[in-house]
Amino acid sequence: MNFFTIKFIIISLFIIRFSYAQHEEADRCVSHARGILEYVYNGNIRKAKEEKNKYCNNSSPESQLIQAHITRWEYLPIYEKDQDILKQYLSPLLAISQSETLETEYQEFIKINSFLLLAEFYYNKKETLNAINFGGKAYSMIKPKLEVDELSNEWLLITGLYNYFYSYYLNKGMAYNSLLFFFKKGDKEKGLEQLKTASATPSIVQAESLIYLSHIYLRIENEANSALNYAEKLVKRYPENLKFYEFYIEASIASGKLDASVKFLVKKLINSELIYYKKYGVTYNALLKQYIEPEKKASELKSAVKFILDNGGGNHLLSLLYKQLATIPGYRKKYTTKLLEKKVYDFELTII
Repeated sequence: MNFFTIKFIIISLFIIRFSYAQHEEADRCVSHARGILEYVYNGNIRKAKEEKNKYCNNSSPESQLIQAHITRWEYLPIYEKDQDILKQYLSPLLAISQSETLETEYQEFIKINSFLLLAEFYYNKKETLNAINFGGKAYSMIKPKLEVDELSNEWLLITGLYNYFYSYYLNKGMAYNSLLFFFKKGDKEKGLEQLKTASATPSIVQAESLIYLSHIYLRIENEANSALNYAEKLVKRYPENLKFYEFYIEASIASGKLDASVKFLVKKLINSELIYYKKYGVTYNALLKQYIEPEKKASELKSAVKFILDNGGGNHLLSLLYKQLATIPGYRKKYTTKLLEKKVYDFELTII
């Protein structure tokens, strides 16, 4: 089982198609789900919890998936948290995944989301067999939709990701080619168009579509201007979500379109109480500083590297810093080697 159906369909894990609810309690929950998720996306976890508890039965599958979404955003990255939080996160997902009663089309969405969430979790935990197990179950549910022309925005998102990343991994080398032999062929351009369509109109997956378009155009297609277009929409719509600052700031740096808003967002990241966001702020601050003396630049960048390493690491952030260090005379060889070891993506901010 290839991991592209796991790794990159990680935020689209809540593609619940709300029009299929069969019971009054489920109707009540799913009719408020989009509003609850809007609070989550805008960083208001407290309000999201209040709304979920008000409108959703805590034992229902609908409520359990919404709670998982809230938990995942509250504790980034979820796979690094302690056992109490992991139990709170995993128990309802495993219960849904093992249920034999979720048989309607609406309930299929609930089940596929539990499979994808579990696949993503175990992938990040490097528990390969568990990731393959749940990823394979998800793929078996996705495959029939690849033949359908008229799809809802929810399915446009997930099939769009499948189409795009099939093509992406097809060009990664023979090792991937042999694995992809067992999967239905995808179409990159069709995938991008599907994602754009899903991002263009309000729906439960509009934000997810914008996230993936920002990521794809920034770090894979290396088209910073296009990435900035989608990232700007995210930041304007969800100004309090610090995670969304990541795409906007990196696309701004990569495209050379820097203004006061970029420095403002970097400062908010640095001042965050959560070390997860603070690391991004420290990294971007070091990248944005203008230096006259090479040694001063090296010192500042190495200080940022130390901060990242002292606080749990992060290959992507380290690669951004190593790229800049590799441009300084006398540091090129050492930090080019480090860059190649840590680089996650080949794009403007990591290419020598």
